[in-house]
Amino acid sequence: MTALRRARSNNYPWVLVLEDDAIPQVNWLSRVVKIVESDWPDKPIWINSNSGANLTVTSSDKKLEDLDLFRIKPPTTRCSTAYLVNMAYINGFIKLVDSYGLPAWLPIDVIFQVANRKLRCKSYWADPEIFTQGSESGQYSSNLAKNRV
Repeated sequence: MTALRRARSNNYPWVLVLEDDAIPQVNWLSRVVKIVESDWPDKPIWINSNSGANLTVTSSDKKLEDLDLFRIKPPTTRCSTAYLVNMAYINGFIKLVDSYGLPAWLPIDVIFQVANRKLRCKSYWADPEIFTQGSESGQYSSNLAKNRV
């Protein structure tokens, strides 16, 4: 929420949010820049730029060839390790949280899953992924896990 509120207060058109175990892949920056500089509608957009939960694209998912993105219907998350959202999404998500609250007992990727459907956002997955989820791949364990007893 802090990242999204900060992005809104600075009026950033897009924000890339990374968890502590997001591992950037080759050419990650150029891929992100290409995505955010593309012509997008002024509707809520959620882009998973990470691997996650072994979810894969299906043959019915439409690919945006030039961006290596697949449109996923219904709007679905692949986890929340690394994602891009536009200002329309940020405004809608913050409005939902301000209206309904943010349950501390529910994982953030599930909260985004519900929000994505409520906002009727356009949901995309990067394939190949732009970031790997280090705690899932075993390449990196979350800093948070190190602090647990």
